[in-house]
Amino acid sequence: MLVQALRAYVSKHGDGAAGWIGALSDLQIGEALTLMHRDVAHGWTVGELASAVAMSRSAFALRFKAMVGVAPLEYLRRCRMQLAEDALRRKACSVAALAVRVGYSSESAFGNAYKHTFGRSPKRYRPAV
Repeated sequence: MLVQALRAYVSKHGDGAAGWIGALSDLQIGEALTLMHRDVAHGWTVGELASAVAMSRSAFALRFKAMVGVAPLEYLRRCRMQLAEDALRRKACSVAALAVRVGYSSESAFGNAYKHTFGRSPKRYRPAV
């Protein structure tokens, strides 16, 4: 429902809407964003996303970056990290459980990505349980 509301906003305000909100008005890029948000833990590849929205891999990657401002997998990584940071602040679960929830195969891989993004360990917020 939120995606539909945002699409309606973008269609009303035309090309003035930028970033991922503007990208939602594009049927293919908007669908790719919806897929990523619907299943953030999925091991998405650029090829899989492109195929899901009936585009070639290179055309999809170029259009996505032009509309959203970052490459598709960078966008996905940022989404995962934002969700992770929120969950850690709320103390929603252990770091190990959170790693799986946001699409990392191990707590270590998640910890490295988190530290790369935020400059600190995720365990700063919550010790592993």
